[in-house]
Amino acid sequence: MIVVDANIIAQMTFPGQFSTEVNALHEKNPEWVAPAVWKVDFLNILALYFRKGVIDQGQASTALDVAERLIGSREHTVDAKEILQCIVASPCSAYDGEFVVLAQKLGTKVITYNRKLIQQFPDLALTPEEYLKK
Repeated sequence: MIVVDANIIAQMTFPGQFSTEVNALHEKNPEWVAPAVWKVDFLNILALYFRKGVIDQGQASTALDVAERLIGSREHTVDAKEILQCIVASPCSAYDGEFVVLAQKLGTKVITYNRKLIQQFPDLALTPEEYLKK
């Protein structure tokens, strides 16, 4: 089981620069979990792609279906007080704190391309490439 952010999920739903790497990640560890906030971020990615003309409404809807199947019932609510402790103890945002706290709670890693998160939590946050090397 690994915690993934919306950008990792997006790479599974749209062909992109890191899609091959993210597909290999899913093959190695298909049990993806995320805090409930992942969906809002993913919808923002869909909005950006739609407004840039990269996808149409049907493709956005299909991508959302795929993303929801990837996470399934493994969407978690994270305790706000624990997030607050995380953001007080580090310079990370509340959003990033959700992923950190969830990974800590589950005893697993956060897979992300967020460099700031990786720098702040090098033992917890990894890129897919780093995770695949382990």
